[in-house]
Amino acid sequence: MVSTGFSLVATAAEANVYLSGDEKWLSDFGPMQFVEIDELNRLDRTQVLNDGKITHVAVYPDYKGSMMSGTMNDNVLEGYWYQTSRTPVKCKRKIHGTHYWGKYRFKFTSSSKFKGLWNYCNKRVSSRWNGRKSTQKW
Repeated sequence: MVSTGFSLVATAAEANVYLSGDEKWLSDFGPMQFVEIDELNRLDRTQVLNDGKITHVAVYPDYKGSMMSGTMNDNVLEGYWYQTSRTPVKCKRKIHGTHYWGKYRFKFTSSSKFKGLWNYCNKRVSSRWNGRKSTQKW
């Protein structure tokens, strides 16, 4: 799994506007840190790549054993969240070795905020998951 010690160094042109530097974010599900996929070592990269399309991963430490992987297009980051700990819903199939996963879609409305949606398993995203940049240490 990815540790929360990684920092994001955006290299893709579309990512520079919304995700750059060693930034922390606060969200409806606690603190988050986005990580540029190129910053991961080969083993970690293998765990999250999906046909080579993944551009970013994120960790959210309030949920042990959790992370996200997704692709940034313009100001939208979308992909899958997954965690090793149980959730209220157990998906039928495994993704990244766990039955506890779902989809998300974040739209960055500025360089310091995103409005997002998520859901369990392969259901349409419909539950709120918003965030904003933070200066807090965690």
